[in-house]
Amino acid sequence: MTNKDRKKRAKPGSKVRALRRTVQALCLLFFYVLLIFTVEPYKPPVATNLFLKLSPLNALSTLLSSRALFAGIWIALIPIVLTLLMGRFFCGWVCPMGTTIDVCDHFLRRLRKKFSPRKRKTHHAKYYILIIVILFSLFQLNISGWFDPISLATRTYSMVLHPYAYFLVGHAFGTIGNLSPQGPIDSALQGIQRYVFHPTSPSGGFYQPYFAQHGLIALVFLSIVLLGLWRRRFYCRNICPLGGIFAVLSRFSPIKRRVNDTCTECELCLRNCRMETIGSNGKGTVRGECIECFDCEVLCPKKSISFSPSPKGEDSPRDCSVRERVDFTRREVIGSIVGGLASLPLFKLNLLTEKERMRDVKGPGEPISLTIRPPGTLGVDDARKLGTTDEEYFLSKCIRCGECMKVCPTNGLQPLLLQEGIQGLWTPTLVPRIGHCEYDCTLCMEVCPTGALSPMAKEAEEFVELKHKFVIGKARFNRNKCIPWRAFDRWTDDTEWSDDFNCKTCEEHCPARDEKNEQKAIVIIPFTVQTKYGPRSIDRLAVEDDICIGCGICEKVCPVEGEAAIRVYRTESRGFTSVRGGERKA
Repeated sequence: MTNKDRKKRAKPGSKVRALRRTVQALCLLFFYVLLIFTVEPYKPPVATNLFLKLSPLNALSTLLSSRALFAGIWIALIPIVLTLLMGRFFCGWVCPMGTTIDVCDHFLRRLRKKFSPRKRKTHHAKYYILIIVILFSLFQLNISGWFDPISLATRTYSMVLHPYAYFLVGHAFGTIGNLSPQGPIDSALQGIQRYVFHPTSPSGGFYQPYFAQHGLIALVFLSIVLLGLWRRRFYCRNICPLGGIFAVLSRFSPIKRRVNDTCTECELCLRNCRMETIGSNGKGTVRGECIECFDCEVLCPKKSISFSPSPKGEDSPRDCSVRERVDFTRREVIGSIVGGLASLPLFKLNLLTEKERMRDVKGPGEPISLTIRPPGTLGVDDARKLGTTDEEYFLSKCIRCGECMKVCPTNGLQPLLLQEGIQGLWTPTLVPRIGHCEYDCTLCMEVCPTGALSPMAKEAEEFVELKHKFVIGKARFNRNKCIPWRAFDRWTDDTEWSDDFNCKTCEEHCPARDEKNEQKAIVIIPFTVQTKYGPRSIDRLAVEDDICIGCGICEKVCPVEGEAAIRVYRTESRGFTSVRGGERKA
């Protein structure tokens, strides 16, 4: 068969479907490129949070929950306008999570149960979830990041797929740390490590990333993928609230799936529709559910299906399309609202309630929690002016995407489990024992898509200078574990004395300085004792609260095994509220 014959036999929509697959692959590749550029040194081709800002769900829920605009919120208008014009194309052409599910569904096709027509009541679940997400946002509880497909994809790729792949390439083939390859295979694998996983990092300067909740995040991802054993794109059809927004908007699009009277009702399109949006006779289309994948147009043996703004001319076959409604009743809407209100206390009433009471009886420097939020969140004083707390304001803006954790150069930012209640799940916290907050680093604030970690200034130099003054916590010594503090208790004889008792590791690494006299946040207090061999001096350590900003490097470098002898806590003095150099910075 010649190429001309093949072109004549080419089915309608085949070129468009090929274009759709190409766009899907390019969008997923672009999504991954932005992901691997979310690393120090931060030199992305464009803003790495672009896909996250394209989500109208994230924009709407953050706007409602925080009652404030954030930089780049207008980007979410782009897919809204295009959906009104072109239909629900975003789910089938752009969404990285949808493309990932399509790839996984392809490999699960042999295991999938045979198609059997069923009622589409499960389509309604995404509307229930959308209503609950919006309802929670009105009560300043932002849970969009748990369901938003772009947040899910970013979190999964950043914390699971990217670290796992890097581990397998490096450790399974024994090339990590081998800077002098022994052969062409080693050279090729090191090239993959260098350019596929960390193209901007210096050779040999990239570490194996680790995230505490990667197992749970992987389990959620696998659950979404394995739902494909039951139905294709199960998550997209039944759970995704972003898909619910696009489904509502796409009803106003002029581009529709149209079926003419040459249709023989063979139902081939129905059996192969990945969204189960086609009616029982093949002519019906559930409004808002079609993602314009063009599979049905290619598969139709009679060329009866087309996608166009209006029916064709008078000489063409008659349009027999049927628009089927999503049977979403008023009773179901009311049930979603009542169910959301009933479950709201489960998320809002948690350990934070007790911590708020602790704030009333403890001073600004007293520990409130071990959960240390990254710099850039709203300070305590600023939050009070808005009638809220710094923690509530942060939770109202955070979408749990993991961008800040991915870009953290020390890997110190980790996702929470339930330490701050259900509403804190997968939000970032600094774990100094894993990695400290780099003194001059502002990357987490630069990549945050919703302003939960908002930049403090426009100019880079001023940005870093302000970050030096932002308090995220305070360090506290455990005198029962600190080596200098325990030295006198252990020292019973002069022959047992060791210079190691005068441990000053945390003081040597402390970067925080007073603006006037360059005094460090950790100070040495000489302590002299009299012995039968004469006076002996032990250099004990203390924290200057007015200077400490809680960066955590002291806890990171503490040589005590297990839990460090100095730990960083969140306190009431969070934000620009610390006294520095005798002058209060507000």
